[in-house]
Amino acid sequence: MLHGVVSLSDICTADGTRLDNVFLSRAQSGGSRNDFLWSDKHHVSPADYTTWSKAIEFIFVGTNQKLTTPLGPWLVDCDRQWLGEWDWFVTFDRESLYFRASDTEWYQYSIQGRSHRAYAHQRIGLPAAPEDDVVRATVTWDEHAIILDTQFSAGQQGNDSNCRKIFGFSYG
Repeated sequence: MLHGVVSLSDICTADGTRLDNVFLSRAQSGGSRNDFLWSDKHHVSPADYTTWSKAIEFIFVGTNQKLTTPLGPWLVDCDRQWLGEWDWFVTFDRESLYFRASDTEWYQYSIQGRSHRAYAHQRIGLPAAPEDDVVRATVTWDEHAIILDTQFSAGQQGNDSNCRKIFGFSYG
C-alpha cells in the first residue's frame, strides 16, 4: 500500500475524530503509523486512487471529513508501542514537536515565536526517541510553518511496570 496503513486509526487524526488529510495525497506521507515492515510499495494507478477516494468519502462524512462515530481511547501496552505506532508527537507544554521517520530516525521542531500551534520547518536530528513526555499529534504545514492540528485525547495503558505513564489531551 502507498501509505502503509492497515486500520482506521492509522488514517485518523490523533484524537480519532476525522481523517488526517495527509492520506488524501497521492504521495507517500514519510512517517509510519504502525510497526509493520512493508515491502516495496507498488505503483498506485489512477483507478487505485479513485477507489481509495471513494472509500474515504464513504467512511469520513462532510467537508470536515469526520467519523460519524469517533474512535475510542487508544489502548497501548507501553511507551514502545505508543511511540512506535504513530509519527507526530508534541510535548505537554507544546514547546517541542517531534517526528518519527523510523524507529531510529527522529526529528525535533521548535515552537515558532509566541505561537502555541506553529513550529519552524528547521529540524534537529535526534539519535533516539525523545525523553520528554509526549502525546500523539496531527499536523498540517505550509511554506511558513508546521501547524499543530490536534493532539490525542486521554487513553488507557496496560500494566507493564517498565512503562512511563502516558497522558493525553486534546487541542480545543
